[in-house]
Amino acid sequence: MNKFKTTIGLEIHVELNTKRKMFCDCINPASLSSKISDRKPNTFCCPTCMGFPGTLPRTNELAIEFARLTGIALNCEIQKESKFDRKHYFYPDLPKGYQISQYDMPFCKNGFLEIDGEKTCSEQSRRIRINRVHLEEDAGKLIHHQDSGESFVDLNRAGTPLIEIVTEPDLESPEQAKEFVKKLRDIIRAIGVSDADMEKGHLRCDANIDVKLINSKSQETNSKQISNSNFQKMSPIVEIKNLNSFRFIEKALEFEVERLSLDQENWPEEKSKITRGFDSKTGETYEQRRKEEAADYRYFPEPDLPVYTITDDEISKLKVNLKDLPEDLENQMSDMGISKEQVSMLSSDKKLREIFNTVLKEVNDPRLVLTYLMLIRGIVKKGNSTAAVNIKELVVLLKEIKSGNIKHEIGKRLLSKMAEGERVDGLLEGFKNQEEYDINKVIDKVISSNTKAVSDFRKGQQNAVGFLVGSVMKETKGAANPQEVKKLIIEKL
Repeated sequence: MNKFKTTIGLEIHVELNTKRKMFCDCINPASLSSKISDRKPNTFCCPTCMGFPGTLPRTNELAIEFARLTGIALNCEIQKESKFDRKHYFYPDLPKGYQISQYDMPFCKNGFLEIDGEKTCSEQSRRIRINRVHLEEDAGKLIHHQDSGESFVDLNRAGTPLIEIVTEPDLESPEQAKEFVKKLRDIIRAIGVSDADMEKGHLRCDANIDVKLINSKSQETNSKQISNSNFQKMSPIVEIKNLNSFRFIEKALEFEVERLSLDQENWPEEKSKITRGFDSKTGETYEQRRKEEAADYRYFPEPDLPVYTITDDEISKLKVNLKDLPEDLENQMSDMGISKEQVSMLSSDKKLREIFNTVLKEVNDPRLVLTYLMLIRGIVKKGNSTAAVNIKELVVLLKEIKSGNIKHEIGKRLLSKMAEGERVDGLLEGFKNQEEYDINKVIDKVISSNTKAVSDFRKGQQNAVGFLVGSVMKETKGAANPQEVKKLIIEKL
């Protein structure tokens, strides 16, 4: 049976959340909460980002700082001198006919990121080398109308600050590729340079994959010991463009591994490259174009922008200002009883992390604080809340729970009412006295005073018990456990 080795390299594009675009003063759509597709086309544009003759670029210095911060977080070497270049190609959504990017002098080079072996069914963690982190401006977007067959250009996105993170081909499975992008997303969010929301297009991924047939004599060789001489044959290099979810990254690569392996007989003798897209509805990739040789982008230094320099002292200051990375949070919270998944969630959600740190200063119980923050998030996701829970009121509730005045089950129900807009002070009066009633006496009282509901239940109308449970909850001011109340009512009837 043939044995294959998969090799994957990634090119990840991240839109930075600076307030303005890369080379002009237009509002940066990536800094807004809504999707760019929700904005009226061509309303975030000016002569500069639309490529009008005679306009000159003005550098967004914060975007450069964000690029360097990303490089530091990814263990890169920060280059003392960097420059921008013009990358020439023709496409309708590229108004200038070239993109201001970086070629031979990027801001960051030679980094790495380690992915957890446990998450990729591996015995140990794996270090993925990062070739470079460079900064460029994003292109616009083409909108295709299926009914008319026409295409329109929207330049709202043109000029958005964009960092490109290019890995070496060190990934060996679709699962590893997915976990790498997940960890990268968490880091990007933790340092605050982008929301990295794939659904909104803040983070997009191109994946390069090839499959090599291993010589039969090398079948038992450990993958780390396999060299080029062990390969009998190699598939074309396939570049899958614009993958915009973790699931799509994994599914597209899984499809290509299988497709390339089965297509072994048609592999070309010479090295070649093919560009393919991914259809999320079918879970399959489709061919877009073949590349006989590398595209000639005719790079040359951007004449209207200077060489950018940075000193060792300035790099040190950036490192000091770098916020906690997921690994740092994991080390800090290792003794708090917080799982790796919860740490990852905190590091990837800037707002949640800020609330957690604020509440933790008042209630020194990390697990309790995180538990209730997760409950709030669950309530919001279910669409059951009409108002956000006030942080100060949450602190009051958690202090009551931590002191033992309120049981955990009571606290959860109280939190639901707080999420609906009720004040904690008013709710506490009813919940603090939960032990002052005899639940059996309350149920007997409700049964005796609601004879019609009792009669309906005995006639088989099961919804009548809901009315009785509601009456008991009202008598106990919501303090009783509704599941327990229902069970007791049914037993009594």
